[in-house]
Amino acid sequence: MKINSLLFGFLFLLTLSTTLGCGANLFGGLSKPSSDPQILSAARAALDQGNYQQASDLYQQLSSNSNDFKVSELGLTQLAQGSLFSYSDLIVALGTGGGTGDANTLVNLINVLAQRNLATTGSRGSLLTIYRNQASIADPVLKGWMQFIVATTMFNDLLAAAAKNSSFVAADLVANPTVCKTANCADAGAGTAACTKPAGGSFYDNASGDGSSGSDAAISMDTSPLSEWETSASMNKVIGLTSVLPAQFASFAGPNVAGYLAILKKLEGIPSADACGRQFILDILYP
Repeated sequence: MKINSLLFGFLFLLTLSTTLGCGANLFGGLSKPSSDPQILSAARAALDQGNYQQASDLYQQLSSNSNDFKVSELGLTQLAQGSLFSYSDLIVALGTGGGTGDANTLVNLINVLAQRNLATTGSRGSLLTIYRNQASIADPVLKGWMQFIVATTMFNDLLAAAAKNSSFVAADLVANPTVCKTANCADAGAGTAACTKPAGGSFYDNASGDGSSGSDAAISMDTSPLSEWETSASMNKVIGLTSVLPAQFASFAGPNVAGYLAILKKLEGIPSADACGRQFILDILYP
């Protein structure tokens, strides 16, 4: 994976900040920052201490010369402020997933949002706004990485909305997980029935129930209005966000990716049919 110096430094600073914890001020010692380097250091110090509003205010003071830092780190600040994603979440999820970065990690991240009760229509509007803001980043690697983070957080949010007991399980996705695993999802009988939305489920199909206009199978992370995303969680939204993943992977990952990234890369091939789409996600999360 080719990561340029800008992204490497960016990730290193944020990861180090998370590792040391909120009590350690990595960028302290500056007062009344005026130049971009000073403002950036002060903003990172505020972010490190969990003072998200101050960090946000400082990042917005950066000039256009520091736009990539401004947009990307402001985006991470907003994700953390909303408790939607942080690198500490990812580190914990990787650890509790056995350190392998496999499907368990993805399920753990889904459950982070489920347990925080944050999978709401409002959170999806916030995520979409943050995602679109990253379009102004000039560095293609950093831009791809940030859009990838937000898109996968949106995926986690959509599935977390299906969790009935603050923990996402296979039965929240399909009516009969055991049968669905080996069924022909495209048949008109038992296979389709096993892979349909479970009774009382809140993760809807493309065609109805999600509150959007019609089936809206072409819903887009890039162009669809916020109002289309600020409706119930549904298959069409998952398809809409996974359609942007290939370009993001191409920006920062080579053809061979492993662990967590490999699991997410599989989402690029999700089918549009409701039952088969649910089965596809089931196979990814519970192989």
